[in-house]
Amino acid sequence: MLTHFKPTNVAALIVIAIVSIALHANGQSFEVRLVHPNNDMIVSSKASDMDLRGYEKFIWKGKKENEELWVSKKAEIDTYDLKRAQISFGPRNDPQVIILLTDRGGKKLAEFTGANVRRRTATLLDGQILKTSVISMQVTGGKIGIVGDFKIAEIKSIADRINELIAKAGDADR
Repeated sequence: MLTHFKPTNVAALIVIAIVSIALHANGQSFEVRLVHPNNDMIVSSKASDMDLRGYEKFIWKGKKENEELWVSKKAEIDTYDLKRAQISFGPRNDPQVIILLTDRGGKKLAEFTGANVRRRTATLLDGQILKTSVISMQVTGGKIGIVGDFKIAEIKSIADRINELIAKAGDADR
C-alpha cells in the first residue's frame, strides 16, 4: 500500500502515526467502537470462558445505573476521520453535536454501519464513553450526530473539545 507514496509522504505518514499513538495513549481522542455482541451475557453471567482479548471493560454512567460494557479496542472511526464539529438543534429544540467527516471518514462510516446494523456502539471522547447507540441502518452522508440528554453547555463543551482534537490531529485530508 505504500508503493504509491513519495518518500516525503512516507515521512509525513510516520509523523501522523506517532502523533496518533501519543494522543491515543494520553486518552486524547474521539472514537467510535463496537460493544461486544454478547455484552449482556458476559456481564450477567460473569462468563470467564469468553475470549475478551480484543475488548476492554468500561463502566458507563448512562441513563440507567452504572453499566458495565465490554468495548472493542479497535476504533472504527477516530479523530483522523473528522473534519469539524458544530452545534445544532433537533426537532424538539434539543441541543446536539453534528460531526462532519472527511471523505475517507464518510466512506469508513458507511462501510462500518452497513456491516454492523443492529450492533451497539460506544462513542468515546478522551477515553471515556460519551454515549452508546445501536446502529439501525447504514449511515451515509458523512455525518455523526451526538444526541442525548445533554445541556447546551455540555454540547458546546463536547463540540469545542472535538474541534481541539481535530486541530491537533491536523489530517492531510482536510
